[in-house]
Amino acid sequence: MLEQFLFTKEYRIEGRQVGPENRLKPSALLWLFMETSEAHMNSLGWNHTRLVDEDMAFLIIHNKVSLKQIPQFGEEYTVETAPIGNTGAQFYRGFRLVGKDGVVGEMTQTSVLVNPHTHQLQRPKNFYKLDIFPDVKVSSKWIVTAPETPEVLYPLGVRTIYYSDLDYNNHLNNTIYADICMDFCADRLGGHAFSGMHIQYIAEALLHDEVVIEGTSLPGGGFYCQGSHTRGLCFKAILQKDDSH
Repeated sequence: MLEQFLFTKEYRIEGRQVGPENRLKPSALLWLFMETSEAHMNSLGWNHTRLVDEDMAFLIIHNKVSLKQIPQFGEEYTVETAPIGNTGAQFYRGFRLVGKDGVVGEMTQTSVLVNPHTHQLQRPKNFYKLDIFPDVKVSSKWIVTAPETPEVLYPLGVRTIYYSDLDYNNHLNNTIYADICMDFCADRLGGHAFSGMHIQYIAEALLHDEVVIEGTSLPGGGFYCQGSHTRGLCFKAILQKDDSH
């Protein structure tokens, strides 16, 4: 990460963010990271509204998380974030989740710049001309690639998209995908504890969409799942089992 641009924000894990076992929900984990990145941009004077006024918005493509331990109710953490750079049309941002004993989790996020009104892809130089962060190429060690689709998938169910699932862009909130994956995969994963999660966002899910979920177990204890709606593939995801719980 470009440490000279590091931004930090402190959190205490609240009751609304945990599940029945007092462990942080997958969606809440993504929320911590995304809330911190928004706070970072706000601190620089570039909130979502100002970017939209410049005909710019970031569309997330990948969220890839690794965890040493799952945060628990009442624990305190610091989230650190900084840009990593870019490759092609994708911007990279890194995150660290830091507890009392050090780093317990990390996430790499990739996104592309689009026109929020037309959804047309924009060139990275349109953002870099704002002179917020430097135009730096991403090191190969950070590169995130799409989850590989197994040859055989099994039907897991259907998830209807409801009003409460939507964000201010009027489509399924990016954090909710994580809970959907866990809802359909937990029994096959052996529980709700996980040590890693990789979500690729492919096509927006809208109000009343019926998202068909398919998946299969992976060698090593992980689980692959994907969702499709009438317009095609919506997302792909991999959850890694946490054998310590």
